[in-house]
Amino acid sequence: MVKIILSISMFVVLCSISAAQQIYIEPQKTSALQKSPFYTVRFSPTGKLVVLTSLEKKIQIIDPNSLTDKHSFTTKFGKNIGVAFTADEKSLLLGEVDGSVSVWNIADTTKTGSFIAHTNAMVRSLDISSTGKIITGGDKETKLWQMGINSLLGSFPKNTLEVQIVTISPNGRIAASVTADGTIHMLDIETFTEIRTLTGNGERVTSLQFSPDGKLLAAGCSDSTIRILNVRDFSLLNKIKVSAGNVSCVSFNSTSAWLASANNVIQIWNVQSRKLESTISDSGVIYNIVAFSPTNSILLAATTKGEVKTFSVLSEKPDRTPPSITIQKPLLKEGETAKIFAPEISIAGVVTDENDIKEITVAGENVELLNTTDSSGMKSKKFSAVPKLNTVGTNDIHISATDSRGNTATTLFRVQRLSKENALEILSPKDISETDQITLSVEFKTWFDFSRYTILLNTIEIVNKENIPRKPIGATISETVSLSAGFNQIQLTVYGKGGEKISKTFTITRRVMNAPISSTAEKLPRNTNQPQQWAVIVGISEYQNPQIKNLSYADRDARAFAEFLQSSAGGGFDPNRMKVLLNKDATLQNIKQALYNFLRQTIEKDLVIIYFAGHGAPEPANPNNNYLLPYDTDPNSLETSAFPMWDVNTALTRYIPSKKVVVFTDACHSGGISSDIATRGMSLTETNLINQYLSDLSKSKEGTIVFTASQAGEVSQELDKYGHGVFTYFLLEGMKGKADFNNDYTVTIGELMDYVEEKVKRQTNGNQHPTRNQGSYDKDLTISLIPH
Repeated sequence: MVKIILSISMFVVLCSISAAQQIYIEPQKTSALQKSPFYTVRFSPTGKLVVLTSLEKKIQIIDPNSLTDKHSFTTKFGKNIGVAFTADEKSLLLGEVDGSVSVWNIADTTKTGSFIAHTNAMVRSLDISSTGKIITGGDKETKLWQMGINSLLGSFPKNTLEVQIVTISPNGRIAASVTADGTIHMLDIETFTEIRTLTGNGERVTSLQFSPDGKLLAAGCSDSTIRILNVRDFSLLNKIKVSAGNVSCVSFNSTSAWLASANNVIQIWNVQSRKLESTISDSGVIYNIVAFSPTNSILLAATTKGEVKTFSVLSEKPDRTPPSITIQKPLLKEGETAKIFAPEISIAGVVTDENDIKEITVAGENVELLNTTDSSGMKSKKFSAVPKLNTVGTNDIHISATDSRGNTATTLFRVQRLSKENALEILSPKDISETDQITLSVEFKTWFDFSRYTILLNTIEIVNKENIPRKPIGATISETVSLSAGFNQIQLTVYGKGGEKISKTFTITRRVMNAPISSTAEKLPRNTNQPQQWAVIVGISEYQNPQIKNLSYADRDARAFAEFLQSSAGGGFDPNRMKVLLNKDATLQNIKQALYNFLRQTIEKDLVIIYFAGHGAPEPANPNNNYLLPYDTDPNSLETSAFPMWDVNTALTRYIPSKKVVVFTDACHSGGISSDIATRGMSLTETNLINQYLSDLSKSKEGTIVFTASQAGEVSQELDKYGHGVFTYFLLEGMKGKADFNNDYTVTIGELMDYVEEKVKRQTNGNQHPTRNQGSYDKDLTISLIPH
């Protein structure tokens, strides 16, 4: 098993790397593979595999990208110095201590054969050509064999000293061997003759490698030098003096442009200029082997501690930054969705990058690139396209840009193709609203090209604008309208250049000035038969009786809920049609008056919202009798001082005419859980049915929607980090827009309940489950509108 001890993320350098501008090095991975030093690290011909040998009898074949074990097998002998992959990478050749060459199947790690190459002498080195010719060095002999038939093709002139290294040139025509005195012998494979003898290489040559193009031969020497020879005439091109120490290994990169050496540190040399480009060092680490991949920029190095490290060696700093895409038409604010009433949309923009832009696609289609200038020195291209919008509703258009380095950026351009119903958007005033003003501003947007619009007030045309200069789609248009006293019906009609005719009708009630505002016991004047909005909101944190545990945020919850309802997003509730009872004002008498008398003024079309945050409790003598606890509740006499649950049902069925009633309750029946969590209730008993009773209220009257903070017997939690009850916090968050799942700027009761249920369950780790009524109700009932 390979143990990965370090994965170095991009641009984070573990070791000390000094480099000139011509070369860029990125550490990749480090892996501890063995405990002893490696003798050999060799890539397969395609660079997909790496074989490692050491004093241990274990031969490892690894993936050079992940440094994970791919194949491992154990040999009879240790110290396998000679090792090579066959051209098809299916087999591995090993030079053994007993003078044999063993052949191993890589896939199943089995030994498939062997032959004696050198009698009574270990095979110190071997190599194989692309045509399957195997060269071996053992004792004072160098021999050539044919893979497959394992027959001896010939022997080269015998040496007077031990042969330590053999290697074959890339074209397979010549070979080189090194003897113990540092002499390099150039050999002709066809004639089995020695072409040239090269001496004066120091006491010992420790590493020998042909360049991939076959033009050069590099020798690492024990006298701290690297000798680079011209293979054409075997002349010495350069003698490089390394920093210090024995050059234990040399390796050319795949283009023959760089040469890496291991001499305790790693040094990378420019072959053409013969200059040092970079040094890689790591405190306390000795690098003894280095090998470039034959196919890419990966450099693999081994240490005397049995670690293997990889580096990416590049001619320049890599560009991994994708292009920048800027949409210029239509011009939108961040997070804004484009809207249009059309089957297609015109998009234009610019792409910038430090390199050339290769291509830009819009909705999967390549678009024409137009040159432009950029003051920052970046390279820029303009583009334009007219993609089709296939569906009414949200259309996602993907815009992609790819630079010359292959980096791709993709941005999502979201377009809302509007239906005819939504192509004309009324910004103000709000339909079915009231005002004390004599005039008001009608503001609207059109999501198509238009040339004319008219406004009718109570069927009489009061505005007719024609031949209007072209305005950007979605621009806000405003007209001032004078109102009649009482009911006003306004109809706006916009005529498009393509023959469209779209109308919207809305109603405004102009209240009579100085009309008396009724007290809580009086009825409000009703000047119109149009639907209105009513609310009773109760929040009790502080109780008169000290036996009832105070809550932290129930009154704040109720106040915040009331304030939101009065906002435009919450529906713009008229304060005169809201009864807000907090703490000491939330007496039993006041709650009854609000439900029985105040809401009696509603009509069937009106919307009624009832909200309660506070304690609930059962009657001790009869736990099936459950109560909501007003401010002045006597816990010893709930039956006379608390509000019975059945009276909520009485109010709904007998006193509230409206057929659209929404009830929110953030109350439960339980005691405190811990010091940092408060709960809304008195004491926990399994007979508590308050939340169940509330849920069942929906069955009592058609059109009633009930949403409770928790199930029967559960805790309704308050958390300091929110400054609210958990249920009410997410209730308000959802109504403010986070529950607008379909991005239509409208939160329905169905969307709101889905959002709150999921958020509360997550926040309370599944200990609190908001509950909605299971009867029939209008899931699409609008509960709030999102400003946009």
